[in-house]
Amino acid sequence: MPALPRGRTLTFSSFDRNLVDGATTCDLTGLAFIDAYGLVGSACALLGTRRRPVEQQVVLPAEPKPRAHLAAMGLTDFFAEVDGNMGRSASAAERFTEIVVPLTLVKDTAVAERVSHLLWAQVRQHVDPAVLQALSEGLWELIANALEHSEAQAILMGQVYRGGEPPDHDDRVQVVIGDAGRGIRASFARDDAAEPMEDGEAIEHALEYLVSSVDDPGRGQGLTTTLEQVTELEGKFAVRSGAAKVTADGSRRRVERVTAMCGTIVAMSLPLYPGLAS
Repeated sequence: MPALPRGRTLTFSSFDRNLVDGATTCDLTGLAFIDAYGLVGSACALLGTRRRPVEQQVVLPAEPKPRAHLAAMGLTDFFAEVDGNMGRSASAAERFTEIVVPLTLVKDTAVAERVSHLLWAQVRQHVDPAVLQALSEGLWELIANALEHSEAQAILMGQVYRGGEPPDHDDRVQVVIGDAGRGIRASFARDDAAEPMEDGEAIEHALEYLVSSVDDPGRGQGLTTTLEQVTELEGKFAVRSGAAKVTADGSRRRVERVTAMCGTIVAMSLPLYPGLAS
């Protein structure tokens, strides 16, 4: 059954609680706050369930302010590009300086370089260089993975949050990459003799060093290295695929069951200045 989000907040911590099995629309009517994870997750859910133009599957807020912010975050342009009607409001994000990278449909790894330049250009004066380095290096790996497992189409967004979201409260930068592809468990299920894994086990397996669903020598380092870089900088790293989500925060790692959804979402959330977080 399709799962689409509904709720007043759709964030790193609340999006998965607000997915509704069997929903026919992405209901944003009463939306009060949405972050990059919530918007990328919503876009992936829409791609995974679409039977008509994505814009027709969304109920937007009635209030003009949240509608304008969703447009600035890139939702309107996402509708236009997915449904082949280009030329909508591409400059909306300029009015909201915290939006580093609006919701972007990714079709090649060259986007990683462009996004890295955007990150450095827009926030380098306000962010520890080590944070930007970790984000930039992680982008290449995560975009390549998403394209490889999603029939060459992924979704990306990046945003800075001043004051953070409870319980963090510190200034953070969040970059999220998602897709509506086959998911991690299906990527490992090429060998008929292999033991079947649940989604949580498949994610944990993918996070092991030198483990890859591709047989090329040397593969399987990037995801693990990205996780290590993010957590060493006091950030959070999350991988959501199928009906499971694994969140790493420092030395802690949590596996939870969530409402099943197509594809994979990977999120990096880092304090702007590690060591100064409240």
